[in-house]
Amino acid sequence: MKNRILAQLELNLAKMEQGLATIQRHAEMGDPIAQKLMEPLGKEIARLKESCRVQLQQVINSSDDPELIDMATEALWQFMAHDSQSAEMEH
Repeated sequence: MKNRILAQLELNLAKMEQGLATIQRHAEMGDPIAQKLMEPLGKEIARLKESCRVQLQQVINSSDDPELIDMATEALWQFMAHDSQSAEMEH
């Protein structure tokens, strides 16, 4: 169960980033619709990532269940590692 939840989180993050990368490529090729979408989508993805990070941190800080804390901690570490890798790939 724990691994399935972590895998789903990672998959969802990858799908969001893949979609944004596709739109970004189209924007770079001059697609006016993609260009208009870039800024609001980038902001929304950043907002979702921050919300996810905050929620995981809240679980870690407020739960009495050691297994849940471990799962949230692992998810947060994976999330931060994935986010760091994505940032490196953008530069």
